[in-house]
Amino acid sequence: MSSVTIARGQEENYKFNNSNSQVKFTISHLGVLRVNGNFKSFSGKFKLKDNELIEVDCAISVKSIFTDNKERDNIIITAPYLDAENFPEIHFTSTVIYYSDEKKQLEGVLRIKDVERPILFEFDSDIKKDSGKVTFSAETQITRKDFNLVFGSMNGLIGNKINIELKINAIKE
Repeated sequence: MSSVTIARGQEENYKFNNSNSQVKFTISHLGVLRVNGNFKSFSGKFKLKDNELIEVDCAISVKSIFTDNKERDNIIITAPYLDAENFPEIHFTSTVIYYSDEKKQLEGVLRIKDVERPILFEFDSDIKKDSGKVTFSAETQITRKDFNLVFGSMNGLIGNKINIELKINAIKE
């Protein structure tokens, strides 16, 4: 009787290279206008095994929000909005990563303020091992009310759906 041994790759750790990465969002305002924004400060890491993403963890500094309107940014980081004083970070941790011929999906838990919800990103990746760099992009849409981001009289002015887009460049640790 013979046996076959299949060699499996080792896990490789990568960290986000913030100077070449983006965490962006879009939300409607006053019904027809769009507010585009991003977060300037975030950190993250992920693991690869056999050239596939197997784990992702990301923390975003709430105070680093940038919508190209300083007055709006200063309001967004206060209560009842994102409340950076009590909840300085938005956090995402992956739970399952799916690969199929049609698409790649990254499932995980997103925490905004004190609310955690499962979310699903569609993602794409480009792995260039020779340079020690990996890039991936991911998109999803969340519902503001699912995260208890309810703003009283401002609710009617701010869209309920938030589009999130990540463009991450990472370097091997």
